[in-house]
Amino acid sequence: MSPYHPRLLSYPAAMPAAPNIPLGLRSVGRDELLKGVSIVSCHKNFTQLFWSVAGEGSFLREGRWYEQTPGSIFCYEPDSIHELIVKSDKWCYYWISFDHKHALNWLRDFDFTRMDTVDRFVCIVYLYASGAGPEPYTEDITEWNRLRQIPYMATYFDHMNLLHISYAAFNNKIDAGKDSAYIRARRYPRSLFGGQFDRMELEPDYTAIDLFEPGMEHHMTIIKRGEEMYMNVSNINEERLYYWDLSQVPGLQKGRIGLRHMWQRAGLYKNITVSQLENRKSESC
Repeated sequence: MSPYHPRLLSYPAAMPAAPNIPLGLRSVGRDELLKGVSIVSCHKNFTQLFWSVAGEGSFLREGRWYEQTPGSIFCYEPDSIHELIVKSDKWCYYWISFDHKHALNWLRDFDFTRMDTVDRFVCIVYLYASGAGPEPYTEDITEWNRLRQIPYMATYFDHMNLLHISYAAFNNKIDAGKDSAYIRARRYPRSLFGGQFDRMELEPDYTAIDLFEPGMEHHMTIIKRGEEMYMNVSNINEERLYYWDLSQVPGLQKGRIGLRHMWQRAGLYKNITVSQLENRKSESC
């Protein structure tokens, strides 16, 4: 049995992703690699996104290995050397690649459909996330992915610099219900606020009654511009806009983006994009 089992659908001519946008879909596919396999490729002039579904492996980028487990996502920028190694008996991942030097900048909109009926706990999007120390909570949070396989909230509150927005969110109490629904922004870590959890909240706080009904798709757009942050939420029935003045907390300019659900919460995500103004310095994605 060969240790290399690629499944490839390729578009060498690059099909346009959308009218008037110079972004082309180059290829999509699936790989199954057996233990011990290592692959080194030449420079590739396209953006390639990988997501792991089974087993473990690592990608090498700029002299650093990034461990991948089921659910991990990794991206190679254009003009990168692609190198990987399989760590488990078998590693399976999917990939998609795009042609254009600015493809990464087009990969914060997303569509969200709530798939649970639990009117407790929260769903969260993290922005500009980086490690706040001490060791092993280094600046690059991908270096300690394994420490979040069991995602204790304190790991985030105490060891990450980030902005957080709670949505499809409810009170944590057992008798919480639809009337406790809210939208809330926070700034981590809580050490910035004397260790007081409540002081991490940005004003204002919003109620969100009758929003995010189970099974209903919502389109969400988050915009950060200077010291202002907006979130627009729309569905087939209504549209709501939320705003926060970021001058009330220490600023953030770079970091990663992530999604997190508390226990029993479930959702379907699609059409996730991240974009930026071309005259601004690139940010990590």
